Amino acid sequence: MKRLFAVVLTIGLICSTGVYANDGKQFYNDFRCAGCHGTDGKGAGANAKGNKPIAGIQSHVTHESIMKAISGSSATHPPDSCNAVPTEEQVKAIADYVASLPK
Repeated sequence: MKRLFAVVLTIGLICSTGVYANDGKQFYNDFRCAGCHGTDGKGAGANAKGNKPIAGIQSHVTHESIMKAISGSSATHPPDSCNAVPTEEQVKAIADYVASLPK
């Protein structure tokens, strides 16, 4: 019974934390990042027009870039580049995912 309680408690804690680190890849695709930046972050997406690679860029740099795009103050990201606006947690997950990609 104690073991079952520990398992249920652990699952509950995991589920309550929201976004997981491995969700970054899914969000990267869901918010159409791959369309321009490519599935590997090397800038070879279907809509790429001279995009520089983003793979391996530090998380805080990518986070700042995404936040500028969301706010409409990015010169490199058109306002409609995302099909929806990601939450702060989703932006962090995407930034962490991009940072994990090999250059």
